[in-house]
Amino acid sequence: MRKLFNALVIVILLSQSALTANAQEIEPSATPVPQEIINKVVKTTPADILVSGVNKSNQLSGEIVADFTEIPPSAEVLDIDLIFNQVGTSEGIIKLLNKRSFSIIDSISLGREGIKTTTRVDTTVKEWITNPEKNFGLVFQTSELGNDSEITFSDITFNVEYYLPDRTNPEITKLDIKIVDAFTTQIQWETNEPVTVNVKYGKTSNYDKDVAGEIEFADSGVVRLTDLSENITYHMKFFAKDSSGNTTETANTVFTTNKGTTTNAITEDQAVLAPRLLNYEIVPEKSHYNVELAWSKSESTNITGYVLFRNTGDGEYSEYSRFDSAVTRYTDTKAESNTTYSYYVIAYSGTVQSSRSPVVQVKIPESSNVLGIDSMFERGNSNLAIFFILSGFAILLGVSYFVWKKVRLNMAYNEKINRHSRLHNVLHDPDYYINGYEDSVIEKVSD
Repeated sequence: MRKLFNALVIVILLSQSALTANAQEIEPSATPVPQEIINKVVKTTPADILVSGVNKSNQLSGEIVADFTEIPPSAEVLDIDLIFNQVGTSEGIIKLLNKRSFSIIDSISLGREGIKTTTRVDTTVKEWITNPEKNFGLVFQTSELGNDSEITFSDITFNVEYYLPDRTNPEITKLDIKIVDAFTTQIQWETNEPVTVNVKYGKTSNYDKDVAGEIEFADSGVVRLTDLSENITYHMKFFAKDSSGNTTETANTVFTTNKGTTTNAITEDQAVLAPRLLNYEIVPEKSHYNVELAWSKSESTNITGYVLFRNTGDGEYSEYSRFDSAVTRYTDTKAESNTTYSYYVIAYSGTVQSSRSPVVQVKIPESSNVLGIDSMFERGNSNLAIFFILSGFAILLGVSYFVWKKVRLNMAYNEKINRHSRLHNVLHDPDYYINGYEDSVIEKVSD
């Protein structure tokens, strides 16, 4: 039985060793470097408090203050203890209160003497370290002390454990880019402190690809970019991150892949980044088409403005218009029909210019008479044009006939009214009754 037990113990120990070894293999090696831990002892004023009571319902208080201004507000506090020595006992309790808000921090029994410790002051003291103006101290409030009880709280101190975080970004001291072959680029780097690195790159400054470099903290190394296209200009950004999380990144860096043996890449550190997007829309007007352009803002700060370039067909690009940094839209009103234009935008700061934005190509339709009949024929819509023309003539004839008929009816009506009026006037003429029927009424009316 003993042998079986020993065998089981050996198997368990071997299994634990194997698990520990595997855990060490898969554990990430990019472990942050530990910061220097600082222990600070802060004494209070006063350092001692004496309380006494004459009956079981009394409530007595003492106040203390502590100066934490020697601890930087940026410190990362790990632990805070309030420690004091109690001399004398009682059936009552002591309450620790924030003097500023009079909220209860902790309650401690007074039933035994000796060293007393509380860690519930960390939230209050962290606030005092960050905002010293809120530090009004603590109140030691005792209650239900026994008759003639005297209790002394002495050697009141705060023990603060903290470290000062690293807020300084790492510095990239070397960044060499070399073309290994037409499809591979090698980046050799060095920094002033151990970092992890990664590279973002692409054929534009959109950086659509991402490759991680060394995952261990190191101050130098090599990153390889593979599966590139030959004779292509690439845009790249290099990122370095230290153990405190501080990150440094390069400006946009441009390199061009070449054929043949290893050569130095063509690199250009650019302080100004081009707009990443350029969109367009063809908008018809009465007699022509406009091209409305819009681009994204440069990610660089403090740029002077943007420059729009345009070419016609296969011609050379030339500066077409210049804008200040707040403008990201432009309408080209001088586009001609049946013509292809290409546009791109750059950003600039002083004399430093960015690379090109994405290029857009715009084909203007054939007709410049956008809303006219000529446009219909030029676009091959002759049947539609004839239909509209004939429909217009038919409508015009219909309206003319309606107006002519209305005029005729009005004329006949007016004639009838006039005839009745003339007959009425004849019948009321005194000469009619004197002269008799020399002429008929109809004849007189018809005269």
